[in-house]
Amino acid sequence: GRAAAVALNAHPAWLVAGVAQLSAYILLTALRWQLVLRGLGGELPLATSLRLAWIAAFFSQVLPASVGGDAVRMWLYWQRSGSQRLAIHGVLLERLVLIVMLLLMVLAIQPGLAARGAPLTIVITAAVVLAAIILGLLALVFTRRLLAAAWLPLRVLASVAGDMRGLFSDLPRTALLCLLSLAAHANTVLAAWLI
Repeated sequence: GRAAAVALNAHPAWLVAGVAQLSAYILLTALRWQLVLRGLGGELPLATSLRLAWIAAFFSQVLPASVGGDAVRMWLYWQRSGSQRLAIHGVLLERLVLIVMLLLMVLAIQPGLAARGAPLTIVITAAVVLAAIILGLLALVFTRRLLAAAWLPLRVLASVAGDMRGLFSDLPRTALLCLLSLAAHANTVLAAWLI
């Protein structure tokens, strides 16, 4: 349909640049995931991380929801490592950083968008969601010992909170994760502009 017509009429150099930018997103995902897993005590060579990220990207496109690719990535790492905790927490925490950085980007660029007439509801929604995430994460971190003796789903949250605390207590690693996430979002914007 329309997408095929746009692709056929696009200048080949711009199309190649756009595809290269989208491929860079997969590399950034693989690097973030590898960094998170290393912080949790796991190992994943970059070549394997890239391969699994490409497989997950495929499934994100063909399954009904984009989280299907993340579920595939969790399953593939679980099969490889034998660690359910590392598989689930690694993807979950990698995505958490990505989402938080996206919300921070929205808040940072909102004044420029507001000057062009964008609705204020965007910044309010982003601020409320970001505040809810941060408050929820702080509650998890500070109540994880209480949760560890509770009902199974709460014990799972306590386990995630413990891993999150360990992962983000290393400030250089946290800064690198944030930079890789910002680069992924900037890359997506550039790819959309190129295509």
